[in-house]
Amino acid sequence: LLSTASSFSPSQTVPFPSRATIARLTLPSQSSSPLLLAKQVNNNDGDEQPHPPQVADTNDANDDAVTALERARVLSYRAAIGASALLLSIQAIGDVGVLEGTGLDLNSLLAEQSTSTLPLASGITLLLCPVPSNRIVEIGALSLGIVTMGLGLYSGNIIDVGDTDGIEESLSWTFAIVSLMAISFREIWYFGAAYKSECGITLLTLPLMLDLNSRVPFTIPACALGMSVLAAGKVFEPCREDLIRSNSEFMAK
Repeated sequence: LLSTASSFSPSQTVPFPSRATIARLTLPSQSSSPLLLAKQVNNNDGDEQPHPPQVADTNDANDDAVTALERARVLSYRAAIGASALLLSIQAIGDVGVLEGTGLDLNSLLAEQSTSTLPLASGITLLLCPVPSNRIVEIGALSLGIVTMGLGLYSGNIIDVGDTDGIEESLSWTFAIVSLMAISFREIWYFGAAYKSECGITLLTLPLMLDLNSRVPFTIPACALGMSVLAAGKVFEPCREDLIRSNSEFMAK
């Protein structure tokens, strides 16, 4: 009994908890706060993940970047290519002799006229053709286009310069072929040789047509075919592709 009573003796002091112990027992830790716990749950669910920035569609941006004047120039350039292809096709039909035996003299009806009109069409095509932003290239294309178009006006008797024995017709033809070669080079530079294989055909045949009076047989039909394919393919190309060199990136989209 004495030992039991001594254990409950009021003289025995009970240790009082420290201030740090009381703080741990009464205050919730920062990590166990309901608001923080809810935030952690949301982070785990992915609601608080940062969203990637919205990137505007480059195609739409490029479409909007083409002005009305630039679009008109590109469409006129493509129409001029079609006119040049048509004139070459008329001459090709006469060279092949498709209409022989039909009573139609295509050579006197259209072929001679297309010969004198081709320099005018090719000169206008080169003047309308968008070229790289290089001073030498711009001056060269402008000069060649003006000279070719001027010779086309002379040879077509639009400007009377007297009797020149057909020299202006032969010279204008040569400049027309050189202009078409420049256009073919330009198409390959802008779109790539793999996509513009028809321009490779024209570049192989055009040098064989420089002399109007001694052309290699079947070069005009081959060149007419290449120019016709080029003109037809232009229908499916966006206008911006003729303004910026892209190596036909639109084909991969």
